[in-house]
Amino acid sequence: MIVTGSSGFVARHFLDLLVQNGYGVAPVKARFHSGTAFFWTRDSESGQWVERPNRCFPSDGVWVHLGALRGERPLPFKTYLDANVRLTRELLKLAARFRARKFILVSSVGVQGWPKISPISETVPPAPGGYYHVSKLLAERCALEASRQGLPVTIVRPALTYGPRERNGLIPKLIRMASRPVCFCAGNGKNRLHLIEVSDLADGLLKACLLGKTSGRIYTLAGPRPCTLQELLDHVRKNLGMASGCVPVPKNLLLTLACLGEARFRMSRSWCRSIPGEGYLPTFQQVRLLTRDRWYDIHRARSELGFSPHMTPELGIDRLLNWMQEDGRVEVGGSNQTVKSDIRKGREGVLAD
Repeated sequence: MIVTGSSGFVARHFLDLLVQNGYGVAPVKARFHSGTAFFWTRDSESGQWVERPNRCFPSDGVWVHLGALRGERPLPFKTYLDANVRLTRELLKLAARFRARKFILVSSVGVQGWPKISPISETVPPAPGGYYHVSKLLAERCALEASRQGLPVTIVRPALTYGPRERNGLIPKLIRMASRPVCFCAGNGKNRLHLIEVSDLADGLLKACLLGKTSGRIYTLAGPRPCTLQELLDHVRKNLGMASGCVPVPKNLLLTLACLGEARFRMSRSWCRSIPGEGYLPTFQQVRLLTRDRWYDIHRARSELGFSPHMTPELGIDRLLNWMQEDGRVEVGGSNQTVKSDIRKGREGVLAD
C-alpha cells in the first residue's frame, strides 16, 4: 500500500497496523511547490527519505492519501490549495497512471460544518467553514471527478481523532487543562463531542481499503458513541485523583474573546491559536467545537465495511492519559504518578499497545 503523510500521527498508527497484518507498505512524503508535485519514499537500507520520480510507483496498488495541511492556521488560502487540493489532484493522476486498485482519500467530518440536525450522516450537504475544511471539500470534489473518469475512489471522513503519540491536538490540550487545580469548561459542558480513537480509525481505514465501495462512496468514521465535554473533563480529573467539577465559562464571553482572537489570528500571531483555558484568545472555530452539539451516524460504515469501533471515550481517554504521563506530558501536583485505569489493571486486553 502507498501511504502519504506517513510521518503524521494517524499515518504512523495505520502503518503499524499494516505491518502487523503482513501488508507491504510504501510510505510517501509529498509536497506541491511552484506548480510542481514532489515525492519522497524511505530508502529500505539507509532509512533516509529519497526523492522519487513520478514514474517509479508500483502498479495495481492501493493508495491511501493521509497527508494534509491540517487545522486553521494564519496562512494564505493558496497554501491550503497547494497542500490539500492541487497535491491531491496530482496524486489522483499518478494513481490512475499506475492503474491503482483503489484510492482512499482521507477527508474530515468538518466539511459538513455545523448542521442543526444530529446525528449527522454522509447525506447531509457539506457546508465547510475556514480554509482547511473548504480545501478538504475541494479535494473530495477532485476525487469524485477522478472516480467519474474510472479511478476506483473511496472517501473516508474521520471524526476528531486522538490517541497515543498525539502531542498537540485538542484532546491532549483538554487533558492538560483538566489536570490543573482549577479547570475551566467552555460553555455549560452539556454539548456532545464525537471523537474517534486512533486505533479505531486505523482499523476503519484498513476496512475501507479492503471492502469500501469504489464509486466515490463516502464513509464517516467515528467512535461507538459521543460524550459531553463535561463528562470528558470529569473523567480525566477522576483518573488523576482530583475532584470533579469545572468552572463554566459563558459562551457569550468566549464569543466576545473570539472576536479579538480572530483578529489576532489573521494577523499571524501564532500564540493566539490555543483553545480556551490555555491562557490565550480563542477563535470562533474553537468556540464552536467546544460548545456546540455535534455527533455522527456511522451506520453506513458499520453495514458496508463491518466497521465496529470498540474504544469508548472513557477507554480512549485512559489510553491517551497513560501515554501522556509516561511521556512526561501531564503531571498532577508536580508528580509523575501513573493513572490506575482499566488499561493498567489489565481488564481491557484490547487496549494493550
